[in-house]
Parts: sequence; C-alpha cells; structure tokens
Amino acid sequence: LDSWFILGKLGAFNTLNLQLSNSFESGASFFSYDVTELESSLPAMFHEMEQPEFHPSAALGRFWVNIGTCDEIAFDMLINALNNFSREYVGIREVQVGGAAMAGWDA
Repeated sequence: LDSWFILGKLGAFNTLNLQLSNSFESGASFFSYDVTELESSLPAMFHEMEQPEFHPSAALGRFWVNIGTCDEIAFDMLINALNNFSREYVGIREVQVGGAAMAGWDA
C-alpha cells in the first residue's frame, strides 16, 4: 500500500498523460516522450493515506486514502496488485472500495 501511495503522490496515475499507452504507431523501444505534453498536462496526485487498521475479531482490514485529482486507474492497479498478492501469498476473499461500513464494522 505504501508503494502504491508513493506512486500516486508522485502523480503516476494520470490518465491525461498516457503517451506510450495511447501510441499505436510506434513500439516502446523507439518511443519518445513529448516533454511539452508531459509538462502541460494537469497534475494528478494523491493527497494523503492513513495506516491500515485491522478488525480485532474478524479477518478484516481497511485503510482510507484521498486520491485527490488522480483517476480511477489507481484503483484498477491496486486491485490488480491485490489479486496477484492473493494468488501468491494470502487469500483475499473480497475487496470493497468505498462505503461507510463493512461487515458491521462502521467507519
């Protein structure tokens, strides 16, 4: 989570500037970033994140994050990472984004 937050704080989840992903004419090996486009795009940065907390009597964990001006791609990437983490290390049964309560555990 900390690595994901740091990427967000640095502006990594900015869909207004996906030059390589949106380039259909050249491959990554020969791609040249347009620095003027990079500098002129609106910044998209996370603002803050609280430390994860875990429910004392249930297998639940949660954290709060203010994604600021970042795009929903940040959640897609986090869910992809959690899915692979679940496959390799610890089984995660459910991921819930948003909401005030989870399994009776109020915010």
